[in-house]
Amino acid sequence: MKRIRFILKWAILMMVLIYPSSSMAADSGGAKIFVPEIVWEFGRIPEGSVVSHAYWIKNIGTDTLKITGVKTTCGCTKAPLNKRAVAPGDSTGIEMIFSAGRYEGEEVKSASIYSNDTSLSQVKIYLSGKLVMNIAHTLPVTISPYRVDFGSPEDGTDNKRKLQIRNVSPAEITVDILDYPRDWVELDHTRMAIKSGDMQDLDITLKEDKRGTGFYKSITLEINGATEFRFTIPLLKKILPKP
Repeated sequence: MKRIRFILKWAILMMVLIYPSSSMAADSGGAKIFVPEIVWEFGRIPEGSVVSHAYWIKNIGTDTLKITGVKTTCGCTKAPLNKRAVAPGDSTGIEMIFSAGRYEGEEVKSASIYSNDTSLSQVKIYLSGKLVMNIAHTLPVTISPYRVDFGSPEDGTDNKRKLQIRNVSPAEITVDILDYPRDWVELDHTRMAIKSGDMQDLDITLKEDKRGTGFYKSITLEINGATEFRFTIPLLKKILPKP
């Protein structure tokens, strides 16, 4: 993960050197794009998963910001926009979705956002993660399940799922929920302290207005103890085709 962070920092530095800062150029007027977070680290991801993270695009200029295009690095990554025209002072979201496939190892993906900002016509956003096939990579905790599936509306299942996190280390740990799809699910905890040998449940409830919709989302946890790492849990719900 340190090597990934080095690569990302280097890439960001090059972007800063090549393109002027949108905040520095804001006084000149016109449409001005500002992306407050351009890097997201998923940490460890179960192989074969689909995970996502939402970035915000703000218009800090005086004219309407027009997003003219979004280009990702490969077919395994998508980045759909909520809207393409952003009024001055307003913002919009862009969700970067990564389909991990049957691979293992560290991955860095990016998407280029193009706009009518004449001083910063291209902004890159990045995501990184380490695809793991061996679930023992979650030590010093065990997490069950490693994928949270809400099923389909036809199967009659409850719209609440339980994630069980057990501390198998010799010392207390804290678990912080760094990211989850707030428009889609509710959590009963966003931070947990778990003593050595104990287990704690995280209840995940699908919101009422999303229960008939298929989706691929994710939750990113950060485990802090003797070691610190992130682990991302895929959330999904497949809608079965009608016979």
